[in-house]
Amino acid sequence: MKIGVLTSGGDAPGMNPCIASLVREASRLGHQIVGIRRGYGGILSGETVVLRPEDVPGFYKLGGTVLLCGRLPELEEPGTQKLAAEKLEAMGLGALVVLGGDGSFMGGLALSKFTGIKIVGIPATIDNNIYGSDYTLGYDTALNKLTAYIDDITDTGLSMGGRIFLVETLGAREGYFPYAAYEMGIADMCVICETSPADDEVVHQIEEKLRGKNGGSVIVTVAEGMYRTQIYYDRLTEDGYKAKINMIGYQQRGGTPTARERLHAARFAEEALKAVADDGGQGCQYVVYAGGRYKLLPFAYAVRRKPFAFRA
Repeated sequence: MKIGVLTSGGDAPGMNPCIASLVREASRLGHQIVGIRRGYGGILSGETVVLRPEDVPGFYKLGGTVLLCGRLPELEEPGTQKLAAEKLEAMGLGALVVLGGDGSFMGGLALSKFTGIKIVGIPATIDNNIYGSDYTLGYDTALNKLTAYIDDITDTGLSMGGRIFLVETLGAREGYFPYAAYEMGIADMCVICETSPADDEVVHQIEEKLRGKNGGSVIVTVAEGMYRTQIYYDRLTEDGYKAKINMIGYQQRGGTPTARERLHAARFAEEALKAVADDGGQGCQYVVYAGGRYKLLPFAYAVRRKPFAFRA
């Protein structure tokens, strides 16, 4: 069977190890992997490459995605969905594996209305926000990046007291990164969308934290989706405090995938190929890791909001 693979949406560490694992395992099972470049857009443009086991040994240590990724807003239109489905069938594919987030899975669900090709998703987003999955590819590497970034800031905070470091993380409106830093103890406080605190309350708590440090510094992690980092900075400096905005930006997204990332990538790939081979399975499903095991959920579940559990 010819199995298409694409990486959609934003890039995430772990995509390349997963591609390599798909190629290795598919070859062992007698299948062929066809890489589709630039996400769903590559289906329309016909940008494909056959991937063989000898092509992928170097993929395991690479961040980003060798297949390139992209977004295709036009895929929301039925005409584009139908055209993409026709082009998939013209490629002679028996299945398509999609690495990406909830939007990528919705794209696969849309295509399924116009084709009988089995489509299977693998959660690959640093945001860790896919419904039903405790883990998504990219999260561990990105969290380690954030940890190292804050560790470096801590060195300066210990050496030059009386300062407030506002660290804005990636992750959109998801609070996993800011809260993890707080839970690990490397941040004194976190500000996340899930609690939506008032500006006055946040500024007051930061100032109280600093006063309690007896000349030390305070590190506050802020979810980028709050869009409040500059406001906190302005308020704090107006009150006479020495504050600094630290934006990790896309540095958090890149880099060599961690060992944990590569292990999950291999298992996600294996489970995706099992779903492809399951003649009795549903046409559109995505693999999740929940409660210590891997299982499948319907693509339609990906639109649901993943519950955010945290301790106050």
